[in-house]
Amino acid sequence: MLVPMILRMNPTGWLATLGALALMGCPGDDTTASGDSGSSGEGSSSGAGSSTSTGPADPDTGSTSRDDATDDADASSDGPPPTCGDGLVGAGEDCDDAGESAACNDDCTAAACGDGKLNASAGETCDEGAETATCDDDCTAAECGDSVTNLAAGEACDDGGPSAGCDADCSFVECGDGDINPNAGELCDDGGESITCDLDCTPAECGDEFINTLAGEECDDQGQTETCDLDCTLAMCGDGTLNVTAGEECDLSGEAPGCDADCTFSECGDGTLNVTAGEECDDEMATAACDADCTAVECGDGVVNFVAGEQCDDGLPPADGDGCDAFCQGEAGGFACAEGLDPISGAPWVVCAADATQAWVSHTDPAGGEFHPELICGMLGYSGYTLQGGTCGNVCGYCQPEVTSCMANGVQTFDGGGECGMDMGGPILCSTVQWLCVNP
Repeated sequence: MLVPMILRMNPTGWLATLGALALMGCPGDDTTASGDSGSSGEGSSSGAGSSTSTGPADPDTGSTSRDDATDDADASSDGPPPTCGDGLVGAGEDCDDAGESAACNDDCTAAACGDGKLNASAGETCDEGAETATCDDDCTAAECGDSVTNLAAGEACDDGGPSAGCDADCSFVECGDGDINPNAGELCDDGGESITCDLDCTPAECGDEFINTLAGEECDDQGQTETCDLDCTLAMCGDGTLNVTAGEECDLSGEAPGCDADCTFSECGDGTLNVTAGEECDDEMATAACDADCTAVECGDGVVNFVAGEQCDDGLPPADGDGCDAFCQGEAGGFACAEGLDPISGAPWVVCAADATQAWVSHTDPAGGEFHPELICGMLGYSGYTLQGGTCGNVCGYCQPEVTSCMANGVQTFDGGGECGMDMGGPILCSTVQWLCVNP
């Protein structure tokens, strides 16, 4: 059996090996060295396997020593070459932990996020070699709100939730994007102006300075202005909304007994006709067509209208002989207790006594008034007036405790008081006054 092994191990030196075996003898031969029993045995040869010869093969003969044969036999008995996963780091391996570990991939490469090799032991949930739509660059699954911005997944930002710069859907904050972001100061966001939300992402409210047409606003000046009402509609007289800033005194959505169509308080003589207030005309004063009380001129209506040519108007059916003829012209001496209104101010007056040369005229309203004596005397058919004075409140009297009137005259005294100016109607007498109309 030894020969085939030697041939297999060293085929080039088999002849020399055979020669050596012949000298050694064969196993079982009863061969002993000659000499006495005390011999040291030098030069003797024992059976097979007992040789102590060492050293390299003879270069002349090509023989192999036993040590060389033993080394070759050891080499032939080594196991298979190292493989990945056997726990031994071999050639070409970065590591070998006998399987996947936190530091080593299952292909014996060092674990690193981004190497394209999923390593769950290292905490990776994905690893596609780079950021993808499904995997973040930290090897975690892509998800909006994970605080890792993933552009491949369509994220513009990711702050782990809504922030002043990033919406909850991982898009940049922008008012009008339809995402309410309180951290950015948004209180609403309907993707644009709506009935309940302004373009600046604040709730729609009249007076917030933002015009919201969908909410019915026509203007919004943060309050009442000359052009904008408090209800955020354009200021317009007659809209039913009082706007003092625009000069309105009243606004009842049109003409009303207390309010003219021009949004001023209704008053006879203001030049604005108000039919609902009972006016038939309003020319600001007595004219040929309009009495001072804002009624149409008519002889017999009890309102003397000098401009219309009336000298008197006793309010009775037109007739002669009562001091005022059928055409409202005065009959000298017949004006006692005739009444009228000042043609400009409308203040009431009465004739206390009269004859062909003079007429005593007095106020009738306890509050007095403004009177144009030249106009009134002319209406009565007299050329002017000469005397005037206060009455202390008496009608057809002067500072008397008893009640006086055109039917019960008091003292006729003219103290010179009562003058208060002049206008287009001539001199003006004011308050509780009386005067004397005269003819030449």
